[in-house]
Amino acid sequence: MKIIKAIFGLLKEAVDRWGQDKAHLLAAALTYYMVFAMAPLLVIALGIVTAVLGEAVAQGALFGQLEQFMGAENTAYIYGLVQNVTAQRLGSTATIIGVVILLYASTNVFYQLKMVLNRIWRIDITPQNGLVEWLKSRGQALLLVFTIGLLGLLLVISLLVQTAVLAVLDELGIVQGSSGFWFQTIAFYLLIMVLFAIVLKMLPDAHVAWRDVWLGAAVTAFFFIIGEYALSVFLRYFFVTSIYGAAGSLIAILYWVYYSTQILLLGAEFTYVYANTYGSKVRPAERAIVLTRAERSPPPPPQPEPRPIPEPPPLPLPEPETGPPPVRRVEREAAFGLIGLAIGLLAAFLFGRKR
Repeated sequence: MKIIKAIFGLLKEAVDRWGQDKAHLLAAALTYYMVFAMAPLLVIALGIVTAVLGEAVAQGALFGQLEQFMGAENTAYIYGLVQNVTAQRLGSTATIIGVVILLYASTNVFYQLKMVLNRIWRIDITPQNGLVEWLKSRGQALLLVFTIGLLGLLLVISLLVQTAVLAVLDELGIVQGSSGFWFQTIAFYLLIMVLFAIVLKMLPDAHVAWRDVWLGAAVTAFFFIIGEYALSVFLRYFFVTSIYGAAGSLIAILYWVYYSTQILLLGAEFTYVYANTYGSKVRPAERAIVLTRAERSPPPPPQPEPRPIPEPPPLPLPEPETGPPPVRRVEREAAFGLIGLAIGLLAAFLFGRKR
């Protein structure tokens, strides 16, 4: 019971951190880079597998695996992108430039993923030699690209071995034909777990123990497999590509990449929480520092300095009037006139009465 409670506590804290770091926005940015890197990555992976097993086997196995998750229509769209890249026949100079662009596009997504993982693991690099750090990061990304190609080769080999073994066991009546689904799912889960472990160990500028990385990769791969099957059902039966017209397949691929990226970032959060709670702690690598919350938050916009409001000048006081106002003067003269008239009438009345 304590183990289940601890697991749910770790998941809750990982989800909380996932929301605080706004991982959905980071996943959207990585999806943008992944759109441009998808075709180059598949070209490199196909090139490695083709060099060992042949073109027909490589394309049949890799695109068959993609079809299980993304559907036939979306896989055909990706196949067309790969064919457009590989069908170019240019001169030597243009070929060299094309290879450089291909490698740059394929490594750029992992370079950006490195920056994102550093951010959610509270890591920053102290600037010393920008060119050296850039070349080092690109070298790590290129190594990871070829690692994906090797994992693709292992996936194809495992599919071939699985097909041969299941055919023999089916002939002997030991297993049913449906058992191939579970063998294939387990093999795919193990390869995805290895890929996630390599990403979490290699890309961030931090030291974390392998045991913590493997647990985080196992949890991430588990949610990845469950989510991918649920998303494949949605894309196959509920996603109406005709609504988006010619861009329907591209929109479906964006959904798939966006979800996959969010699962990867959630797994990185879980690995960080587990390592700092029960494991070996996530420690910054050489020339790296741990960011505080204030350093991770964007600085507030500069506020303008308040300007003092000038006081209005005092109003001039009215000058006192030396004499009565004109209206009052007229009223006083009229009053004196009426009084004089009354006195005159009274005197005339008295004088007439005496006579």
